[in-house]
Amino acid sequence: MSANSLKEKAYHMIKEKIVSCEYLPNTFLNENILQKEIGVSRTPIRDAIGRLEQENLVRILPKKGIVVSDLSINEISSIYEVRLLIEPFAIERYADKIDKATLLNYKNYYSQNNSFGNIDEAYQIDDEIHHIFISATQNKYLIQTYENIQVQNCRIRILSGKKIEERMERSNQEHIRILDAVMSDQFEQAARYMAEHLQNAKKAAFSLILSNGGWDYPSVNAAGSSFLPQNSFAAVSRHLIAPGKKED
Repeated sequence: MSANSLKEKAYHMIKEKIVSCEYLPNTFLNENILQKEIGVSRTPIRDAIGRLEQENLVRILPKKGIVVSDLSINEISSIYEVRLLIEPFAIERYADKIDKATLLNYKNYYSQNNSFGNIDEAYQIDDEIHHIFISATQNKYLIQTYENIQVQNCRIRILSGKKIEERMERSNQEHIRILDAVMSDQFEQAARYMAEHLQNAKKAAFSLILSNGGWDYPSVNAAGSSFLPQNSFAAVSRHLIAPGKKED
């Protein structure tokens, strides 16, 4: 196997384990163990770690090691902040380039699948729709940014335990509303609907953390050791308060 193939193998295998949460957030990764698990030398591992650091999936802590990136309240808030900037913009400016027959197919899917018996399929369709809107921009930087964010979104879904059927049903109706507006050439309205959809998804993610008492994975303290986190309800609540509104 060529050197490039070994690098790609290491990159994809480590990334898959991070995205699937086999490697949980804040878990330290050991280069020697990674070499044995993947069956490659240190060079492909280090190349993969460098790429994953650029994608914000790992952090390299000086004199401590390699740690899988956290999914804190601040991280989730930042993810949705970026999505709220780029996705409504993509719809308002570029949705007219999308084939309406394609959008109609997605609407029909949602209309015929209200119960979401197959959650994984529903997630796939959800991702496809959002990706179509971003891809319509034909802006490689926007597309890459979105794809990096979606990787983090996959981790959020897995850590949630997929116990969000009620949210999925509401999301179904929100997607139909967005698709209807785009197919009617009401792009500004569709952009507003998308912003509302993302705000609702953000609130649902925070509410899930509150109801579960926090994510069930280690946190990393200043010394670089891992320990189970203490949930901070105040931290979550601050992000749920509307802009300009003070806490009681």
